[in-house]
Amino acid sequence: MAKAAKKNQKLKDITWHIFRYTYISRLVMAGVYLRTVQELAGHKDIKMTVRYAHLAPAHKLAAADRLSEYCQEQEKAEAQKKPDSGRAAV
Repeated sequence: MAKAAKKNQKLKDITWHIFRYTYISRLVMAGVYLRTVQELAGHKDIKMTVRYAHLAPAHKLAAADRLSEYCQEQEKAEAQKKPDSGRAAV
């Protein structure tokens, strides 16, 4: 990295730490279990893994959308379980 930074000043603030953050965050956003990410990162404590695992705004929005879709599916399922109150009793 030092050689690359000497050749290109835009890279002077790049450290291995940035790559570590990116690696861990992308694993989490790809759906890899946090415990697995912990093992891959070599962290002894899951708290350290969580500290590294930053989620992109689009990833957070997608998660909220999934919750919304789940709620809509649950409402449809509940509606299908209820007897149709519009029919006359026989």
